[in-house]
Amino acid sequence: MPLKKPKKPSRVEKLRGIVEATPDFDYKKVLDEERVKKHLVLRMSDDANNRQPG
Repeated sequence: MPLKKPKKPSRVEKLRGIVEATPDFDYKKVLDEERVKKHLVLRMSDDANNRQPG
């Protein structure tokens, strides 16, 4: 019988530990903001790595 992999927490579960949850809390909005931040950070680091010395 193969060993079961431990269940990874979802993004929302991770956020629930970080952000104070209220009944009207918009998880989707926060997830979208986090996704955009991560995307921008990756883009900036890619741009810095790909610059040619002038």
